[in-house]
Amino acid sequence: MTQRVGRGRGPWYIATMRDALDDDEALPRVRTPLWPLFLIVALLAAGGAWVGWRWHRATDPLTVLVAIDVDGQWFEGSQAAAWLADALNAQLEELGFTPVRPGNPEVLDALEGIDDLGEAARAVGAGFVVGGAVALDVIEHPVQGGYVEIRATGTAEVRHVDDDEAAEGAPVRGWVGARERERALQRLMTRSMQRQIASEVLPRLLGHPVLAERLEQDLSTMGALADASRFVERRRLLLADADEKYRAAIARRQAAEKGPAPVTYHGDAADDDGLCGAGPRGICVRTDRVDTILTPGARRLGQQRALETVEWRRDGEVEVRWTGYNIYDYPKVSLDGDYVGFSEDVYGWAKAPVLIGPTGEATRLRVDPEKRFTSVEPAPGGASVACWVREGRDAPPGLVVLDANGDWRYEIEPAGGRFDDFAWRLPEQLLVLYTPPAEGEEPAPKGYAAERQTLWRQPAFGGDPTALYTVEEGESLSWMRVSRGGGRAIFARRHPEAPGLLVLDLESGEARPIPLAGRTSAPAFDATGERVVFNIEPPGRGGDEEVAIIELAADDPAATLRVLTDNPWRDRYPQFDPSGERVWFEQLGRDPVHERRGTSLIASVPIAPGDR
Repeated sequence: MTQRVGRGRGPWYIATMRDALDDDEALPRVRTPLWPLFLIVALLAAGGAWVGWRWHRATDPLTVLVAIDVDGQWFEGSQAAAWLADALNAQLEELGFTPVRPGNPEVLDALEGIDDLGEAARAVGAGFVVGGAVALDVIEHPVQGGYVEIRATGTAEVRHVDDDEAAEGAPVRGWVGARERERALQRLMTRSMQRQIASEVLPRLLGHPVLAERLEQDLSTMGALADASRFVERRRLLLADADEKYRAAIARRQAAEKGPAPVTYHGDAADDDGLCGAGPRGICVRTDRVDTILTPGARRLGQQRALETVEWRRDGEVEVRWTGYNIYDYPKVSLDGDYVGFSEDVYGWAKAPVLIGPTGEATRLRVDPEKRFTSVEPAPGGASVACWVREGRDAPPGLVVLDANGDWRYEIEPAGGRFDDFAWRLPEQLLVLYTPPAEGEEPAPKGYAAERQTLWRQPAFGGDPTALYTVEEGESLSWMRVSRGGGRAIFARRHPEAPGLLVLDLESGEARPIPLAGRTSAPAFDATGERVVFNIEPPGRGGDEEVAIIELAADDPAATLRVLTDNPWRDRYPQFDPSGERVWFEQLGRDPVHERRGTSLIASVPIAPGDR
């Protein structure tokens, strides 16, 4: 049998090859190297490890880890953070995301000991972290049975696990009160904080490049996040529309102003600010703000009410001196402009007098649920405050003087007749405007008997009053204000023949009526006591009020009358700027977005026509 070795090769070739293989000198032995094989094996092993690592580290952009620090993280034991995470997780799940659940033991094991939130998210397969921090301020009010107020301020952030750092956080704030701390905290986290954070983080999640790309290219992601996308777009459109309405409202106010000088608005049409007075620090303003938000599931924009403040404003700078639940009445600024007093509503349980000094925090002087303190006015120098005090909501008021520690110094108890107004003239002296009782009623307080309404000078710490001025038949006074230094008082005057204003020299007792056409109110002196701004309701204007000014140094102050504003809105409570160059006032209106809500916008006008 012939063996075929190769084409064209005969037995001589086979024999020659045998000889060569037996002869080491004729053909060297060839050794095959092994390192390429080891390299291939190593590369395969490394590739497998990398695939395994990538599989282990794989994250889903629709899986979200909510980890907002509220006295710690929920996986570190913070109950407040857990309440917030649970509420946000429920909202995210409704909108197509897969939140990491705090109650899962496997999740807790995976997050134990992890400090970096990006690593924490990877450990549980989350593509995004909703992070940030919320600081809590817990206030225990002296309310019978206990009452806890909790205020929260912080930021909410969105971060993808591959981001080097979180994007700029959205500010969030909230407050709530309840009898027990735990109940208050749970309500705060699961209501106002959850609503705000959900409204802020959803646009940030869907707007992140990772999710934005998938929403453009991946149908399954589009379907899963369809509700979230609709919410984000609706939110964008409604907030843009609200901004435009507020801008248009200011433009309408400016276009409607027909006065001799341009009006400047200091804020936007959503503000509800009250002008309380002026002093060396600028103007004193009481705020009552709301934030406009849209929460998932809501059909229209809602309001998130902020805590009220008392603040000084000057040259664009704001100095907040008090923050709280509710100011019961307008704060009053002392005659020297250094102190502010007002009545704080302590969650409906008490009306407490509060004093704010030139420096430091506001001081709640006294809390008494049996007494309601209102119209708190500090004396010049701040050593005392005077205010009305009632034993009940509908009880007649008495007049009380407290020292700066809240201790009782002097009281005129309610009796027959009516206290109309009071004001400090000096640190030890009050002016009291009092209307005596009608025939057959309970007699007047001791020392206050008079035929008609009378202005009395009252020693602030006890003693008999002295009559300074008694009105004419048919005349009545209101809106008493005193000039700096205590030399003059001015009143709005009602009189059948000559309504207007009345200026009273407090040394001589000389009264000077200033007849003006139209109803007047809220007069205020400048720093020199020679000019007065006030509200005037022009005849036939049906409740509309404008801001006007007169010069008291003139032979005929009425002839110097200048009406500084002319518009369809009520302009009220004017005050001179400390510089004396402008007049500030508040202008009432309606919120163009939340139509049932009234607003009050701070505005100013130069005193000289044509000045800007």
